[in-house]
Amino acid sequence: MGRSVATELFQEYADAYARGDRPHARDFLGRATSSDRALLAELIDRFLLATPARSATPEDITVVDAYLAGLPPLVALRSSRGLKRADVVDAFTRAFGFGDSSREKLRRRYHELETRQLDPSRVDSRVWPELAALLNASVQDLIAWARPVRQQGVRPAYFRMAEAVQADEVRGAFAPEEPDEVDALFGVGPPAADRGR
Repeated sequence: MGRSVATELFQEYADAYARGDRPHARDFLGRATSSDRALLAELIDRFLLATPARSATPEDITVVDAYLAGLPPLVALRSSRGLKRADVVDAFTRAFGFGDSSREKLRRRYHELETRQLDPSRVDSRVWPELAALLNASVQDLIAWARPVRQQGVRPAYFRMAEAVQADEVRGAFAPEEPDEVDALFGVGPPAADRGR
């Protein structure tokens, strides 16, 4: 008799942990069927209770400090590396072959990504390894830290500032634009294959 989906996913989780990765239980639970999810959660809970806790990395400390201060983790991580947003834009411009005319839009889209305004699951998979190399972090962690905040009540200041900028754009500071390759890279607008239909 074959192993259950829960057992297979748990083994994958435990193997990743043993390799020194930091697997996110939420990602594995999302891959389980509804009938396997409770068993998988129990297996992961037991595993983590029996496994000695790891020491926090400098990245962990930076991200926790960012959460406590109400800052986006990717902004805090970039700053801790001594990088400006322009450095990321430069790297993306080179990596993806964009011209100078795309720099402003790249800056805006990356700002939206690092301030958790975009859905990281829609971002082109080529973005994450480039960003991981720049920030010296794992792809998996970056995706987790970029997920939009599920908020109730007061929104962080960086969301309010971004909304004010977007409101200015809607009022005419920037003319409406057709989605382009920069938008496609960051998962904004329809997929490239759907354009022009």
